[in-house]
Amino acid sequence: MQTEARKLAELRPHPENAKLFDTPDECDDYEQLRDSIKKYGLWEPVIIKEDGTILSGHLRAAAMRELGHDDIRCRVMSFPTYRAEVTFVVRSNTDRRQLKKSQIARAFEILKRLPKEQGGVKRKHGGDRKSKKPGKDSDQPAASGALNRDTRDAAAEAVKIGRHEAEALSTVFNAPKESKDQVEVKPAADVPDEVQQAVEQGKVAPTTAAKQIKAERKRQGGEIKDPEPIKAWVGEKASPKPHAEPSKDEVIEREVAAFNRDMAALVEVYKRIDQLLSHRPLLKVEGPSEHQRYAGIISDIAIRCAREIESVTTSENVGRQISLMVLQGGKS
Repeated sequence: MQTEARKLAELRPHPENAKLFDTPDECDDYEQLRDSIKKYGLWEPVIIKEDGTILSGHLRAAAMRELGHDDIRCRVMSFPTYRAEVTFVVRSNTDRRQLKKSQIARAFEILKRLPKEQGGVKRKHGGDRKSKKPGKDSDQPAASGALNRDTRDAAAEAVKIGRHEAEALSTVFNAPKESKDQVEVKPAADVPDEVQQAVEQGKVAPTTAAKQIKAERKRQGGEIKDPEPIKAWVGEKASPKPHAEPSKDEVIEREVAAFNRDMAALVEVYKRIDQLLSHRPLLKVEGPSEHQRYAGIISDIAIRCAREIESVTTSENVGRQISLMVLQGGKS
């Protein structure tokens, strides 16, 4: 695709971007990105709509403005629906960096709630529910693709996780919908920070936390008014468990797996060394110093290999080596 220069003053952020992702001040990678652009220039153009709305490259545009540039290289793209456009905004971020679980939850919920007029997949009344065909007034395309799939599956696919995990994250970080047609996504104000942090840090599985949140909401009449029970629960769940010593079988299994990985790596190294020794490019180099360096490193490799052979074949190591051969091949 061709690029074109646009005035930075003419570009504006996508309306969904600020809802989903960190500002430059909040982003850990922003300073590194800005310094890279200052040193090497802008390597990848910003992707925009024809009207100047940024789809991918909000941080790059901010860095270029901060560095005093007036113009920026852009690539113009268009999408058939608003939903496809928002999906691209989400995907461009998930492909570039690791999103927080709270950001994934919000992106999933926004994509799931987009109305049909903006490219969502909700049908108008009058559709055939059994065949899941759109109503006669629907402008939903009949061809197969993301827009015809289940809303939640398509939204989860956009954020690159499974539907069940996406819904669990939404329960942890997003407030329940107040009405069927609600589009705005609100934070889950009744879920204690301790619970959200435990999920964000991977100390508690999202599905486990979501089940507990739903149970606590049901027990307390639809909203968690007393946070102490669930805070106590997550404290116990997230506390480090005593380290269990691996069993003998687990130790053997790990050793065999490590042995097989090392053997595979050694085979690749051997092939490469064989190619280099067969090529012998230094035969054409004039002067003894290069040949001495070449002979020196080959000698070091040979000595190291000889010592390894000696350490493996001595009497005290024979038993260990035979056991590995039996475990790997199934017979001695």
